[in-house]
Amino acid sequence: MSSLSLNLAGNVRPKQRRRYRRKTTRERIARMGAVEQMVRAFSSGNRLSACMGIVLGGFVPIAVYALVHYEVAEHPMFWCMVVGGLAYSAVSVFKWAENAFHMRLKAIGFVLLLEGAVIFSHERWLGFGGLVLLVGINGISAAVALQVEG
Repeated sequence: MSSLSLNLAGNVRPKQRRRYRRKTTRERIARMGAVEQMVRAFSSGNRLSACMGIVLGGFVPIAVYALVHYEVAEHPMFWCMVVGGLAYSAVSVFKWAENAFHMRLKAIGFVLLLEGAVIFSHERWLGFGGLVLLVGINGISAAVALQVEG
């Protein structure tokens, strides 16, 4: 006889173990490192919020890049949207860089260089490289923020 016993009156269901999950709070996120945020964002129970975070957080740097390089010359009022997008992105990138590098001055330099390269560089490869980094950092930041409880 096998180790699996059959219940003829009902379905056979293996017992599922309950996993204890810590609640994600703003304070806990503030203490997380950059790698821990990535692991948290893409863990098995958080994949939907990770996808939504990548879309929502990644849209901002893509929109800013498109506005600066293709729209602002014809519509100078679009600089208001560019400044708004930079403000959104710079905060996320600064927090991420501060967690990653453990130095405030280094984080400020990283933000200025990365955001500046995406906005002001005439080299396409440099702008696209910075854009990929910004989409990743803002996406992960938004994904972790979507997982906050309370």
